[in-house]
Amino acid sequence: MQLQAEEKSNAGNSIITVHVPPTRSDILHPCDVMEDVAIAYGYNKVPKTEPKCMTTGGQQPLNLFTDQIRGEVSRAGYMEVLTWLLCSHDENFAMVNRPENGEKAVTIGNPRSSEFEIFEAGDVVALDERCDVGALNNRRLAALYCNVTSGFEEILGLQELFRSSKNCMNLLLITS
Repeated sequence: MQLQAEEKSNAGNSIITVHVPPTRSDILHPCDVMEDVAIAYGYNKVPKTEPKCMTTGGQQPLNLFTDQIRGEVSRAGYMEVLTWLLCSHDENFAMVNRPENGEKAVTIGNPRSSEFEIFEAGDVVALDERCDVGALNNRRLAALYCNVTSGFEEILGLQELFRSSKNCMNLLLITS
């Protein structure tokens, strides 16, 4: 598996340091190393034990709220469109003739592809120096109403539906 391991003893504790070669780009975290160990040892050889603490899985409150929002918007007659979460820098700026000053868009440091450089929809990432990672995620909702007639009341009705909610998301509503 190309992993080089080195064992050291420190105050009675055994510490194993693993050196990951550049050819193993799939190893991003210590749990990836443990997965390789489990594969090499054999999953069926690992003894089954009961966990020492009881945990119950559940949905994150923001995701639950987002699902509720999706339901309300679809019941209001809108059709949900799922777009790519990651879009290229050109798609967000050059192709739509939008200036970019380097202060708002978050760019992925080492993108796997040039087509996926900037976060766009759903969770919008904004630069924020107050955060430990230098960026902040914001959940957004965008709605578009297109018709031969104005339809301002349609989009305003949707806005009012959520304005009265105590847990309001940032809304972008457009009519044409």
